[in-house]
Amino acid sequence: MTSEHPIDSKNWYDVYEKANERETELPLITVQELASLQSGGQAGKDFLVIDNMIPGAVNFPAQSLHVSLESLTVALSHIPFFIFHCSKSVGRGPRAARWFVEALRKQERDGSFGREKRVAILQGGILRWEEVYGSGSLKARGQANGLKSIQL
Repeated sequence: MTSEHPIDSKNWYDVYEKANERETELPLITVQELASLQSGGQAGKDFLVIDNMIPGAVNFPAQSLHVSLESLTVALSHIPFFIFHCSKSVGRGPRAARWFVEALRKQERDGSFGREKRVAILQGGILRWEEVYGSGSLKARGQANGLKSIQL
């Protein structure tokens, strides 16, 4: 007897509560601003792009992100700026970003760490990135293309 886990279903997002959009309105960052950040900073130290396909990004699928937020936000607490995206940055990316912000706020209330974190959403998502900068192979996903290597 096999049963599909809810997070593996087509409607995985129904498994988790919806983040409070009104209390968690997030700024947008353009692909040009991200490219500038990449050329002047170090991914994994100064900022972290969360999802995939963009050089220097790490992949935390939205389907499994929610259950690991508490430990993930602690493990990444040394990073001051997070950029989330998905294909167009209108669904998974913003939802995951809001969950992340809510987890950060909870830790700040609990006194886990007090350093202010910034979270933004990549305007236009990976589709806009590919439109402006092209797309790389899946094999090169997460590689920094000349940027300093990621150290988490």
